[in-house]
Amino acid sequence: MTVDVAAGYRVRESRLRTGLNLALGSWLPVVAMVIGVLSWSGYYAFFLSGLLFEIILIAVMFTRLRRAIRHEPLFAIGPDGVFLGPDDRHRPPQLEPWSRVDCVVHFKGRSPATDGHTERHVGVVKDDKIVTFRTVQGWRFNTTQAEAAIALFGQGAVLREAPFQPDVPRDGVSVIPLPREWQSANN
Repeated sequence: MTVDVAAGYRVRESRLRTGLNLALGSWLPVVAMVIGVLSWSGYYAFFLSGLLFEIILIAVMFTRLRRAIRHEPLFAIGPDGVFLGPDDRHRPPQLEPWSRVDCVVHFKGRSPATDGHTERHVGVVKDDKIVTFRTVQGWRFNTTQAEAAIALFGQGAVLREAPFQPDVPRDGVSVIPLPREWQSANN
C-alpha cells in the first residue's frame, strides 16, 4: 500500500504481493515442467501439463499483473472525490465526485456467489443507499488515513462503518439500501 499525503489517501496494487502470489501459484507447474525436461523421453506429459497450467495461471492473473506493473490505484480519496478502481469482478473504475458523496462507508458483507464467505467492502453512500462499492481484496483499508483524507477533501462527508450486509450484489451496479436504524443514527 502506498499513501501520498499531499494527494490524499491512495491504495495501489502491490507489486511484491502480486509477484509472491504468482510465484507461489507457479511452483507446482514449474516442478512438473522440470521433471518433464529432465527426463523428456518418458515424462513429456509432465512438461505439457505444467506448461498448460502455467499458461492458465498467468491468464487468470493477467489483470492483477498488469495493474501491479502499472502501479494503478485501487482506491483513492482526493480533492476530486472518491475513486473506486477496477476489481476482480470486472467492474470498471469509477470516480464519485464529492457532490455525490454523503458518506464513505466500510462494511462486511456476504454475496450469494461466495459460498457464505464474508468479505470486507468500501463504498460511497448517497441518499441513504450505498451507490457504489468495491471489495477490499488483496489490499488493506486504513480507516485512520481515510478519515484524515475525507476531513481534508470531503466537503462535509464522513467515514462510517455500515452494518453487515447479508446479500451483497456481485454486479456492482445495484445499490444497497441501508437500514432505517443506521440512517437515523448516522444522519
